[in-house]
Amino acid sequence: MRSLVRRVVSLLLCGWVGAAAAGDAPKLALILDDLGEQRVAGERALRLPASVALSYLPASPHTAAQAARGAANGHEILLHLPLQAEDPRATDARALSVTATPARIARTLGVAMAQLPQAVGVNNHQGSRFTADFGAVDALMRALASLPGTPYFIDSRTTAATRAFARARALGIPAAERHVFIDAQRGEAAVRQGWQRWLAHARREGRALAIAHPYPETLALLEAELPRLRAQGYKLVPPSELLEGRGALSARATSSMHPEPR
Repeated sequence: MRSLVRRVVSLLLCGWVGAAAAGDAPKLALILDDLGEQRVAGERALRLPASVALSYLPASPHTAAQAARGAANGHEILLHLPLQAEDPRATDARALSVTATPARIARTLGVAMAQLPQAVGVNNHQGSRFTADFGAVDALMRALASLPGTPYFIDSRTTAATRAFARARALGIPAAERHVFIDAQRGEAAVRQGWQRWLAHARREGRALAIAHPYPETLALLEAELPRLRAQGYKLVPPSELLEGRGALSARATSSMHPEPR
């Protein structure tokens, strides 16, 4: 009888320890952005695990249909908002400029969000010039704060001089910063190195937010490796679980900035 009791107690303790360990698993969040331009890449993105957030460019040919399907599949949907890059020759033609008035910024953001009703957040496309300008950033964040439900903001950190995350938090907007670009450099080997940086940051800090893009080599890696994360001791979560203002994402970005024209 005593042997049986000891065995039951041992099993219960093992279960408790296992649960505690699972609760302490490093959290990984991933945003796949630049979506909406390509049909085939977008279809592959829709088949990724639901915890992967999908960020769509406004006024792109596949944005409306694919974003609707992504939301129906359980993905968090973001607006990938084009902002002015440092190099004017490389800036997306849809990008908001630092010279835009607050009224125009608010109008542009409102129109884009209305066209993407599934969006629960926003992250910047390009923006190395815009996000370093306090006035432009302030106008954008005030416009974002005025939207129903206050969508969260993810600073893609395309420049070390960005002021976007700090201003979002100062205005009470739930926000986070990108830690790693998985595919800042193209090619299978470079993408795998970016993947390892993501995992290493999560092991070190307990959480890590990455951004990736729908390149063929990136999608191939994600399709192969994302299903293995749980067995490797990581927890894949949507970005909303790593927000300051709705959680705690305090670790600063440690990887290099995305090369221009981001």
